[in-house]
Amino acid sequence: MLHAVKHWMKHSSDEVMVLLQPTSPLRLPDSIDHSIRQFLDEQADSLVSVCESHAFFWKSGSPPEALYNYKNRPRRQDIQPDDKWYRENGSIYLTKTDILQKYNNRLGGRISLFHMQEQESWEIDSLTDLHIVSVLIQESGL
Repeated sequence: MLHAVKHWMKHSSDEVMVLLQPTSPLRLPDSIDHSIRQFLDEQADSLVSVCESHAFFWKSGSPPEALYNYKNRPRRQDIQPDDKWYRENGSIYLTKTDILQKYNNRLGGRISLFHMQEQESWEIDSLTDLHIVSVLIQESGL
């Protein structure tokens, strides 16, 4: 992205780069348009697509550390909206070019989270992921 800004784009504070990673190929037809609208409506500097995660995470170490209260573990369906976790799904990033250059990062400034559905939030990082995405494409037409 930095290379593209440096070599192909003229610097302007209102220019925005959109990154659609090929390893996250599933998007519903309106997801890109909706993410751009949200980015503009929220006057964000950058946007990252995410999806809800129902996982209970642990950090390895000695001793291992739960990133939730394992002594009072909730049922997943009882987790309240304010307590939900979201994982970056790699599908859509929007970044103002001046923010990209300032932070040398696709995320910075006022960051907006664009919520996507689970079915469009698969990242291909392994052969298993590739198989799952292939099946989703065949069955859903995404």
